Amino acid sequence: MSFGPVNGEGGERRLNVLFTRARIRCEVFASFDPGDIDLNRTSREGPRILKRFLDFAKNGRLEVDSPTGLDADSPFEEDVADVIRGDGFLADAQVGSVGFRIDLGIRHPDRPGSYILAVECDGATYHSALWARERDRLRQDVLEHLGWRFHRIWITDWFYNRHFEIERLRTALSEARDRSDQRPRVEGANQARLIGPAEVEAAPILVPEVVVRQMPPYQRAAFRVSTSNEPHEAPVSMLANLARRIVDAEGPIHVEEIAQRSILEIQAAFRIAREDNARGEDEELVRTVARLLGFKRVGADMQARLAEGLT
Repeated sequence: MSFGPVNGEGGERRLNVLFTRARIRCEVFASFDPGDIDLNRTSREGPRILKRFLDFAKNGRLEVDSPTGLDADSPFEEDVADVIRGDGFLADAQVGSVGFRIDLGIRHPDRPGSYILAVECDGATYHSALWARERDRLRQDVLEHLGWRFHRIWITDWFYNRHFEIERLRTALSEARDRSDQRPRVEGANQARLIGPAEVEAAPILVPEVVVRQMPPYQRAAFRVSTSNEPHEAPVSMLANLARRIVDAEGPIHVEEIAQRSILEIQAAFRIAREDNARGEDEELVRTVARLLGFKRVGADMQARLAEGLT
């Protein structure tokens, strides 16, 4: 939980500079899981921002799952939470996630910053109405799409078949922990296998065959486009066809490279504008580029779109 200056006052500002430094792509290498960061052990904003960023890098979503500070809705939920905590897991009541509340969010016992299971304590009266069941089904679909796994307990089953329901709950907790512990295994130099003397002597010496290969020169797609439309006026079907022709000629090619091709023409216009007026202000350069591209008027949307070529 110690991240140097990030833990200090204003540490989140250092992270802001770090995260926004990349121009095209940011790749993250971490020796720990975001769930290892226990936000209950810090009051600083820096570690919180770091955890959110690493969660986003891992899962691709920015939503924050966190306790709301509210108490359990009923003694039934408190009873279930006590059983869970007695088995060594961490249970938070009323966990907030994307605008919804989960009855009990279960955290990993060894990585308290990571939720592994949502336990819903269902009352028969509440779920007897059709609209309530439909609303809960849609809510669960949304949360499952965001990575939550659910385990439901009905109040009548809990009190009339308590032993069976506790065993079913323990099985769900164990499976959730096992799924969370499954991480990619990477074989590297620091995981070398120890070899005995006899095995070393018997091992044959293999001389690899040297094959000289040379990649063909990279050919960029180059073809004429016959249209009277400006780039921003071109129909989607035309743009999709051009993207397909680029992929056919240069593939495999990253999707972000395809997207970048849309500003090649704008960047070329900026080079011409800078050659004509090297000390021009940004707004003046944007107006010059617009005229070069055939636009007589520069609105707010056009201003923002062309300004992307300044960087």
